[in-house]
Amino acid sequence: MERGVVFQHYSIFPHLTVRENIIAGETFKRGWGHVFGAARKAAKTRADNTLARIGLADVADAYPATLSAVMQQRLTIGQTPAAKPRVLLLDEPFGALDTGTRLLMHDFLTDLRA
Repeated sequence: MERGVVFQHYSIFPHLTVRENIIAGETFKRGWGHVFGAARKAAKTRADNTLARIGLADVADAYPATLSAVMQQRLTIGQTPAAKPRVLLLDEPFGALDTGTRLLMHDFLTDLRA
């Protein structure tokens, strides 16, 4: 994937769990063959690592409708980098976040550059 975009308003799949939303970004890049067998297990591990980094590990099996707006925005921010785009475009994704969450997500995105 050349470019990934994180919008100001969250853009997640309501019919997928939090973990599946993270995996979806990677699936779009790699194709649907990626969701089976050992590749699926590896994708789940990577998704769980991302969820731990963005503070959503405890709700990995929940559906987005059960999350607060701030948690949904954190999911959106975590979803796009999972596909490892070469360029990540951000449209004010921190606008609705409180200061502590904003710092957490800023650190998450900054670590992606390393």
